[in-house]
Amino acid sequence: MKIKSLLFLDFDGVICDSLDECIISSLYAYYRLYRKKELSCLPVNYKSQFKALRPYVRHGEDYFVIQQIIEKKKHIKDQDHFDHILQKHKNKLALYKQLFYKARNILIEEESEYWFSLNKIYTHILHHLAAVCVSPFFYILSTKQADYILKILKNNNSIIQEDHVLVAWDIQKWNIIKTLLDKYKDMNAIFIDDQINHLALNRDPRINTRLAAWGYIQPDWLKREIQPITEEEMAKLLETYY
Repeated sequence: MKIKSLLFLDFDGVICDSLDECIISSLYAYYRLYRKKELSCLPVNYKSQFKALRPYVRHGEDYFVIQQIIEKKKHIKDQDHFDHILQKHKNKLALYKQLFYKARNILIEEESEYWFSLNKIYTHILHHLAAVCVSPFFYILSTKQADYILKILKNNNSIIQEDHVLVAWDIQKWNIIKTLLDKYKDMNAIFIDDQINHLALNRDPRINTRLAAWGYIQPDWLKREIQPITEEEMAKLLETYY
């Protein structure tokens, strides 16, 4: 079968379940590096609180804000409410980002085996990952630093060309896809993410956007205009790329 669409997958929440890693890295960054204090205890339902806020995250610095929200016992209504709080921290976001990645790098250097164990490839992806990574039509499109993605893939016996790991920090993801499609001319694209705002902003008819139903999503997102894709459908799709 001739492949007619480039395939773009987000990393965290689509390929990799990194919830535990983001919890540990952001706790270390927020309390030890930012607050300069040792963490004595967490609420019993801390992980469920963190997980409930995870769908609103777009960048690493956002985890700092999650830590403060939980610490101050604030209730977040929706993405707009979360973004409003982010805006209040705008002068510190660069520092939050720096400290979050510093904490992550410390863990990689000092506790690499533990750090890798916190980044779990979803089972329905893992069975196909090594094979699909060598496809010239497959890309990873993430806001995560490329070197982290490459390390996690290698730890899972999967090697991808470095130029097929695309990082969207200061540009909309669909704009990156559009640029590549303009080069390929006759190709379309499938773009799968678990952050609905990355998908909803697309206006290019060549890009078929799908919401990862297994990712860090809010239940009501499944009822919105972006068509969800299930684990079974994702596995079958990956099989067509190798």
